[in-house]
Amino acid sequence: MSGNTKMLSPGQQPAKELSHQQKQYGFLFCLSRSLLRLFSEKYAMQGERPLDPVIYIGHHQNTKGAIRLMAWLDNPVRLWMLSVFFDKKSCFDHYSHYTLTERKGLNKANARALAAIYTAYVPRLAKSMRAIPVYRNSIRAMNVTIKDSVEALCSGESILLFPDIDYTSESGSIGELYTGFINIDKHYYAQKGEHIRFVPLVANLATKKIIYGNASVIRDGESFIEEKKRVIAELQNEMNKEETSEAVF
Repeated sequence: MSGNTKMLSPGQQPAKELSHQQKQYGFLFCLSRSLLRLFSEKYAMQGERPLDPVIYIGHHQNTKGAIRLMAWLDNPVRLWMLSVFFDKKSCFDHYSHYTLTERKGLNKANARALAAIYTAYVPRLAKSMRAIPVYRNSIRAMNVTIKDSVEALCSGESILLFPDIDYTSESGSIGELYTGFINIDKHYYAQKGEHIRFVPLVANLATKKIIYGNASVIRDGESFIEEKKRVIAELQNEMNKEETSEAVF
């Protein structure tokens, strides 16, 4: 990590900065998180939290990893979330025609009934947590996601995303990752004159800790294509190391 990077040890909280950032979450998300914390196992933080904006990389694990991190992460982030969850119609169609039927095997009537319940909640939650919509239907649409992400980073906000190709896998080890999110670095560098750091964030089931892993950064003077491969490999190795570690702390 860079020697100029601001870090925060567990237990420390910059009161003014954190209280300002906490206001970014809406009431519905804060209420949902409080209820989730009340009825789920507690995760403690381990490692030094970056104070500068970073891109956190998580392990999706069929939504379970995302829920654990959003429930227990000790600092606000802008979550990457599929664009269909921001609009009621597309959200309903996604649940009723894909998630609940093709993936969960429900019949159409039950799928539509349950999808209606999800649709009343999920789009509101996405907006309450100030998630960033991820558009997958075209390169031009994906550029909107990158633009929104760079704006968030340049304003001092960190981003959390889950680039698992097989996002339905519940394996403890992370598999292949999409690489397109690394392109954010080019746009961030163009505006800030420095590279963004990619920080693995692991919810370890054995230790019940959320672990800040070692950051990876694009290096100057190297092929960007090769640097993308290196960063992805480092993130995979770091996350698998932390996820499979035993409770020895």
